[in-house]
Amino acid sequence: MSVVAPLSRRAVEATIAGLTLTACLTGDPNPLGPDASASGGQSPPPTAQPGAACSQRVGAAVTLTFKNNLADRSVALFWVDFQCNEVRYRDIAPGASYQQPTYVGHPWRMRDAQTNALYKEFTAATPTPVTVTIP
Repeated sequence: MSVVAPLSRRAVEATIAGLTLTACLTGDPNPLGPDASASGGQSPPPTAQPGAACSQRVGAAVTLTFKNNLADRSVALFWVDFQCNEVRYRDIAPGASYQQPTYVGHPWRMRDAQTNALYKEFTAATPTPVTVTIP
């Protein structure tokens, strides 16, 4: 009888959902620098630094609306899981919005879809629905 090692919960969740995992960063290597813009000066360059918080299993349900107000850049939406890994959920086109059910205490990061530079990080503190806009 052969024994197969069980997969980690993270591996199972990623396999089932078909999502891409990216390790959390302790500092964001913003590839644009303070004077550059990835879009020829049309949208402001990302300047945020990622926080150190992981998702917590203690919050009430909440719906967040993510709105990309950039005219020329898609934004990649990431959930920060319980092990502080970024899980890519979807890309949000310029001018588009996306509603995401989540929980209080779960961090979300919005990154440039092409360069991966961080625009914003948001964690709901209450179960009141919130709209998070970029920029």
